[in-house]
Amino acid sequence: MAIVNWLMELDPLTNESVEALLRRYFTVMLVTEEEHARLNASGLRSIMPPDWDGENVFARYDAVGIEYA
Repeated sequence: MAIVNWLMELDPLTNESVEALLRRYFTVMLVTEEEHARLNASGLRSIMPPDWDGENVFARYDAVGIEYA
């Protein structure tokens, strides 16, 4: 959801600014059913933790102990 909000706030809204934002923050991760349940239980299924530094795109996975490569 953070990415959607940032896209809506882009000024100027250009192809370049959209591409730069997506390249920096858009990440897809395959999780198991158990990992998905942990994200849901923590409330971090589609949002970042409240203490997110704005940089680590894996912060919500770190918060619930999901390992990634």
